[in-house]
Amino acid sequence: MVKAFSAYYEEQILQLIQKMRLPKGDRVLDAGCGSRARFQSAIESLGYSYVGVDREPPQGNKSTLRFDLNQGFPTIDFDHLICINSLQTFEKGEDFMERAAKVVKKGGKVFLTLPNRKSFHYHVWRWMDRYVYHDYSFMNPLTERSVAAFFEKQGFRLLEEGGVMAFPNQVGLISPSFLQPLWIRADHWLDRLFKRKADRYSYTYLILMRE
Repeated sequence: MVKAFSAYYEEQILQLIQKMRLPKGDRVLDAGCGSRARFQSAIESLGYSYVGVDREPPQGNKSTLRFDLNQGFPTIDFDHLICINSLQTFEKGEDFMERAAKVVKKGGKVFLTLPNRKSFHYHVWRWMDRYVYHDYSFMNPLTERSVAAFFEKQGFRLLEEGGVMAFPNQVGLISPSFLQPLWIRADHWLDRLFKRKADRYSYTYLILMRE
C-alpha cells in the first residue's frame, strides 16, 4: 500500500509532468528512477511510453535499465527526459548534464527538480545527510541557477521554473503512517503562507526545451 505522503508528493510531480504538454505516445526517460520506478505508472497513465535508468532499478521490470549515469549515458531512444530529485546525488553532475544535453532531440523537453538550498527544508536534509545517510545523498554542489545556465548555453530554453513543497522528503517517507497526513497538512499551510514564493519551497523545478 502506497503511503499517504508518497502519494501526495508523487501527485505534485505528476501535475508538473502534465504541464510539459508532451505529445501522446512520446517516450519519457526517467534518469535516476530509483528502485521502485515510482513515476512509471503515472507517466504511462498520461499516454506516454516510459523507460527508467538507475544503478539499482526494480528487478523484473522490462521498462527499466541498469546503468551508472556517472559513467556515461546509455544508448537508448527517447523523446523527453525527467530527473526527479536525483541530479544532486550524481558524483559527476555536470558530466551527466553535458551528455544529456547532447542526446535530447530538437523540441525535446527536460524536467528537473533539485533541493532548494535557500529553504529551511534544505538545512534539515543536510543534517539528515550527515547523521543518517552519512554524506551520501548530496554528491555535488549544483544549484537551479547553475543548471539552468548550463542548459541554456547548450541551446535549451527555460520554459518554467517554480517550487514544489514537500516536507523534507526523508522525514515524510520514514514517518509512521498515522503521522504522514500531518506533514501533508503542514505543507498545505506552508504553501498558503509562502504564497507561491519559489525560494521558500522544498524543491526547485525547471522545465526546459531544446530549441
